[in-house]
Amino acid sequence: MRAMFDSLALSLAVEPRPGRRRSMPGDWPKAHWLPGWGPIWLAALLGLAFGVAAALSHSI
Repeated sequence: MRAMFDSLALSLAVEPRPGRRRSMPGDWPKAHWLPGWGPIWLAALLGLAFGVAAALSHSI
């Protein structure tokens, strides 16, 4: 689980510029889309998913 989460975070991370040092394995990579807003995006996506599921279940 941890490895999957780390690979996801690394895939969202910005590639380092040539002059910067490589990040150490313990460093948390910075996401290029609004760093620090991860829980907010997650909550919004979950709310949207549940809203769509509720709308679909009511339309049946």
